[in-house]
Amino acid sequence: MTSGNIELSLLPAHTAQQTQLDAAQSVLHASCDATHPSQDACARITWAREEADRLVGLGGGMAETAFAAGALASLVAAGLLPHAAVATVAQELHEQGVDLVAVGLSALRDPGLLVLPLEDFLDATLALLEALGPLHAPSIWVPAGGAGPRLLRWRSQVPSPDVPGLVRDVLVGEGAATHDNWTALVVRSFQRPSAALAFRVDDGGAQPAAALAAALGRLLSRALERARLFAASAEQAATLVRSSERRMTRIGLDLHDGPLQEVVLLSYELTGLRATVASRDPGTPATDALLARIDDLEALTACLDDNLRQVAHSLDAPGQMRRPFEPALSGIVRGFGVRTGIEPDVQVTGDIDGLSDSQRGALLRIVQECLTNVRLHSRAQNVQVLVTAGATQVDAVIKDDGVGFDVEPALRESARRGRMGLLGIVERVRLLGGLCDIRSRPGEGCCISLTVARWTSEMAAMAALDTDQPLSSTAGPISRQDCGGS
Repeated sequence: MTSGNIELSLLPAHTAQQTQLDAAQSVLHASCDATHPSQDACARITWAREEADRLVGLGGGMAETAFAAGALASLVAAGLLPHAAVATVAQELHEQGVDLVAVGLSALRDPGLLVLPLEDFLDATLALLEALGPLHAPSIWVPAGGAGPRLLRWRSQVPSPDVPGLVRDVLVGEGAATHDNWTALVVRSFQRPSAALAFRVDDGGAQPAAALAAALGRLLSRALERARLFAASAEQAATLVRSSERRMTRIGLDLHDGPLQEVVLLSYELTGLRATVASRDPGTPATDALLARIDDLEALTACLDDNLRQVAHSLDAPGQMRRPFEPALSGIVRGFGVRTGIEPDVQVTGDIDGLSDSQRGALLRIVQECLTNVRLHSRAQNVQVLVTAGATQVDAVIKDDGVGFDVEPALRESARRGRMGLLGIVERVRLLGGLCDIRSRPGEGCCISLTVARWTSEMAAMAALDTDQPLSSTAGPISRQDCGGS
């Protein structure tokens, strides 16, 4: 048989797979259009389809599985497919002949889910697990010392009173335990039990349910370890920032009690000197020239006083960090406008006040330092400040249309002279574990953009692991009595 005949013989199978992929794609598009229509959702579905098209012809439903798993995991992780809609989509895919267990095994290996904050990760993966497997009421438990296991997250149904006992057994080394139609599996991190998965299994579904739960367990182990590392790193960074803020507050007080008072005395001395000079030989060219020089010195002294007070005020970190973000940012922008006559375009979106105090304060200082650089050096006419808090990161952009500069020489010169303007911005972002990009050219203005990861959800989740209080569940709060705990 020739290659042409081979291609012809494969064409019907290809066509059938493409038709099934088209149908699955329509299901996902329809669901997203009904719940969260957006270009981002369409782009994610299209990307998953392009990846699946490469598998057409390999058999075993690989293309259909890859498409459904990739699209579902991506949409759920991005918050573009509500968790309540996942089961509906899964049912429609099942009616089209898609193997949901295969989809679940693939989706629950998707590393894109790991970028979510821990609480969102738990919600998303439990929704996928329940929708794609022959199981119900999945829940996640963690050890709680002598008090027995503690319920960390649950979905759709309160676990049976028998479940805590099963979980206790697997956490002490059993690995797996069953009672009636309930099953519990251990989740290990570094060979030690770190959590347990519990769920109710449909008749005849024990094996695929266990396979899906094991897939989630492997991903959950990485998520819990990431959260612990993230929380430890965040606490270290927060300690460093608090120490830095205390030092800056002390510097601000020292400025107020030292140099600022001396500048005030200098101003008084100049006023007295001016009166003395004006009283001697008034109206002569020499006296007028000397008075003009004294006027210049008084103006410079007033400018120095103003600049020192600005620095002292900017170093009042604790007060600024306690304020809500937008009012604090408005104060910084308003001060910039008073001194420059420029009204920046400011846009703030997302939950900024949900950030930690140290992260919020550092972000305000970065914006303040950027605006100070614009005021002192850029000769800009327009300034834009954009701050966006997403589910996993915070982005900020400060852009101006000023004279611009060559970035690398400017950074080297700042380091050589000990100036902390641009270097201070880069260092603050680095301490937050983020990335900072400074782009500028002579005559083309400057754009400083930064991205830092959110700490709050990770830190809150990990803090909850060390307390007797469960995290909020997807179905509502729950007490120890409700879940059968001791």
